[in-house]
Amino acid sequence: MRKKYTIGVMVGNASAPHTRLLMEGIWESAKENDVNLVSFLGIHSSYYYRTYFGENLDEDFDYQFNTVYDYTRLFQVDALVVFYGNLANYLEINDKYAFLSRYDQVPIVLLEETDDTGKYPYVTVDNYLSMQRLVEHLIVEHGYRRFAFLAGPFGITDSENRFRAFLDTLEKYGLSFDPAFLQYGDFSECVEEQARRLLDLYPGYDALICANDLMAKTVYRECEKRGIVVGKDVAVTGFDDIPSAVYQDPPLTTVLQDSCSMGRTALYMAVKLCQGIPQQPFIMPGILKLRESCGCRGIRRTASGIPAGNAEVSFPSSLPDYVRAIAGGILYPGATEKARRKVYETLLRCLSMDLSSSRINPEFFASLEQLFEKDLIRSFSSPALSASLGDYLRKRLAALFQKADHYDEAVENLIDLWRGVDQMVSAKTLLEIEEEYLVFQQKSWLLPNITTDLLNHLHDDAYFYNNTLQKLAALGLSNSFLLLFREPVRHLPTEEWTCPEEMLLAASFTEGELLSYSPEDRPVFRAGSISLDRQNGETGNYCVFCLFSGELQYGILVAEIELSQLALSYLISTQVGNAMRYQHISKVKENTQTELEKLVAEINEKNEILNFLSEYDSLTGCLNRRGFMENALHLFHMKPGREAVLMVMDLDHLKEINDTFGHLEGDFALKECASILQSLAGNNGITGRIGGDEFLAMIIPDEPLPAEEIYARIQKDFEDFNAVSGKPYYVEASLGIISFVTSQVTITDLIQEADKVLYLNKKNRRPTPEKSG
Repeated sequence: MRKKYTIGVMVGNASAPHTRLLMEGIWESAKENDVNLVSFLGIHSSYYYRTYFGENLDEDFDYQFNTVYDYTRLFQVDALVVFYGNLANYLEINDKYAFLSRYDQVPIVLLEETDDTGKYPYVTVDNYLSMQRLVEHLIVEHGYRRFAFLAGPFGITDSENRFRAFLDTLEKYGLSFDPAFLQYGDFSECVEEQARRLLDLYPGYDALICANDLMAKTVYRECEKRGIVVGKDVAVTGFDDIPSAVYQDPPLTTVLQDSCSMGRTALYMAVKLCQGIPQQPFIMPGILKLRESCGCRGIRRTASGIPAGNAEVSFPSSLPDYVRAIAGGILYPGATEKARRKVYETLLRCLSMDLSSSRINPEFFASLEQLFEKDLIRSFSSPALSASLGDYLRKRLAALFQKADHYDEAVENLIDLWRGVDQMVSAKTLLEIEEEYLVFQQKSWLLPNITTDLLNHLHDDAYFYNNTLQKLAALGLSNSFLLLFREPVRHLPTEEWTCPEEMLLAASFTEGELLSYSPEDRPVFRAGSISLDRQNGETGNYCVFCLFSGELQYGILVAEIELSQLALSYLISTQVGNAMRYQHISKVKENTQTELEKLVAEINEKNEILNFLSEYDSLTGCLNRRGFMENALHLFHMKPGREAVLMVMDLDHLKEINDTFGHLEGDFALKECASILQSLAGNNGITGRIGGDEFLAMIIPDEPLPAEEIYARIQKDFEDFNAVSGKPYYVEASLGIISFVTSQVTITDLIQEADKVLYLNKKNRRPTPEKSG
């Protein structure tokens, strides 16, 4: 069996309509090319909150979605398609090549982004030329001279190319642009403030150009609030031609990006890279979609692309071949042979009619409606059908215009037919969307019950994870698995995320078999260890969802889904993440209670000892007298019969240092004296300050340590310090050192013996601490 390639897809803002179309093309192409697909989804949603409620979230955790891209390291991925054009807007730092370098161990295809280095092949639309044509239409066809521009995010390639084309086109026609009429948005609908600022300047301009359709939708809403009629009082245009653009009131003039084809092309290029075949950049043309929002009224010759005068028209010579081309362009790759034949026969029957006759309309639409039967409608793209039929009717109209330069009955009939096709396809598409929404609504209503069930079984790991995957399967997510960290990972927005080295499989549901594992028996997955290959050779489309709640990351949910299940799967993943937060809190509470009970027992057992524990000397960090005595007795008890050393040390001339140089310098000398003593004692002893200038140390060395060697080392430490201290006085000490064995001896007797040695050595100290000259 030949190897099935696995293509990873990095997606930002997967909930956006334009992104959805790109993904649709990639998923179709994955099925056509028989490859596994694993999509790493950044589903940034906080801007929806702002759109609906007009305010920001108190705590925005959308940054957590950006961690999903690092999970590509866990999978056996042969190539990557990176939607850099839409995910860059949500990265903490927009550095394209730094981002890509983290993943370029495998071939990468960029989508909606360009590359100047020649390293990464890419697929994008010709943003510059498309925007140029749109602006020229507004200037030449409508005579507009004053413009406002709602741009996309600063630093995003698509956004900058569209704005540059706008400025260059104005310059080409000798028009100026006032920067006061420019606002930057984020390519989302959450641009109310920017739209208001621009509309506050109305009527200072004729047309408001938006860098994409989503921002144009917001402009529509703000115009309606102010009583400004789009297409009449002011022209508004967009870019992308998302499905809802044609349903705006009035329909939105925009630029069609064939997003589905772009996605299909990017996936195809990734497969070719897997096969070792180099790929070149692919720039697709944008198609101008002229509608009423720019001021166009109905179907115009120039606006619809119908040649004027005696211009030549390229008309299909063979209708069956032409219909085959239409059918091939609108059918999905997975369409059955029966569906393909039915679509072709229906279209051929429709286009074989005398379409210029009004009598044909009922028969034409009755035949066309057969394409929207339930078993057929999911076999083809409705927008592609509308565009293809519109193109055919455009050619028929152009042929009529060549014969007579006026609107006769035949022309009017064709125009009516054209409008009717658009209306029928739109109505059928809306009905399909409504049915999808009803299914989504019914399933989403179940989520609170699923979450409640999980919360009722927080203490039962097996039930918690088994139940989660069983419910996913019941909702249509056929194959799924949960990968968790050993412990939840706290990730803050100011921190760079790195995918953990390993993850644990908590549960899996594959091909009808449910498996779950106890925490101690969970299989470990490390970098490159997750394969999506199946024993039966089938491929699948998988999505990776981050499981997090607040600042805590718990792991990932990997599920095989259809694109229509994306929103539901996202909601499920957020609910699972929140349930895991409660599970974690519950376990922490249990563990805390257990530890608290142990601590209380320990406190009760050692209460008497704790009453005698001494405090440390705050100046030097040494034990005080009580602390030294208690710890010395403990050492005697723990290490009986061991050779040991006791030192008594007095800081020389402390009073003179205090009187001459001040008490801060005296404190300094004390701390240095303590530091030297603590360095000597290390981990094998204890030190204490038992008076103003008096110190004690007890050492139980691993190897015998003669008193003479200790004395010589301390003297050298003081000499080394004084040589570099820069102080006008010497820090020195007198020592009394004795050796003993830790059995049948008292601390008091040892101190007295060491004091006698100290007294003798004190006679040899320097007469004054001051350094000469």
